[in-house]
Amino acid sequence: MKEVIQRTTLVPGANGEVVKMTITLEKNGCIRIPANCRDYVDWFFVALRKSIESEKAYINGFYTGLSIPDFPQYCGWKGWLSFDKFLHKPNGKLIGWVYDNYLFLDMDSACSLAEEAANEMQIHLPSKRKLIKMIKQRGLIASSEMGRNLTRIPVSKKHVLHVRVNDLFPEIILRNYRGELGRKVVKST
Repeated sequence: MKEVIQRTTLVPGANGEVVKMTITLEKNGCIRIPANCRDYVDWFFVALRKSIESEKAYINGFYTGLSIPDFPQYCGWKGWLSFDKFLHKPNGKLIGWVYDNYLFLDMDSACSLAEEAANEMQIHLPSKRKLIKMIKQRGLIASSEMGRNLTRIPVSKKHVLHVRVNDLFPEIILRNYRGELGRKVVKST
């Protein structure tokens, strides 16, 4: 009888909905890809989340320097109580910035860490260029410069990939109602 390890995680689905995905790792190292995992884009976001969860990467707030995002526990920040203040410290390597419901990924850093996490899961991801093209084909790019798939932001001199926060963190539901931005975290069971 084969021993298997199953891990359930949330990934973005085809139409922006949250899809529960169970990854099955057999004892011989083979991974069974579930039917609800659409393509390499899903695996890229799963691998990126794994890098953040394993404290190898973090996402900064949108301002210069160390800027704590609105949901630091998901963005790779460690928090602790010191006297009467709650302090935060980032873990690992900076892979992007978050502003409102948008995420700006430094694709050089993000791809290298996602590739490393994917290799641990014995999954091969395509090159950065092909991955960006696939993300564009799925309609996940929020904005880009004319003739490019990337954009520039004030806090970075690099070109970054502009996607929505829900693409990486589908359990965080962002609602913009009458100009107000509300955040709600949905707990998975």
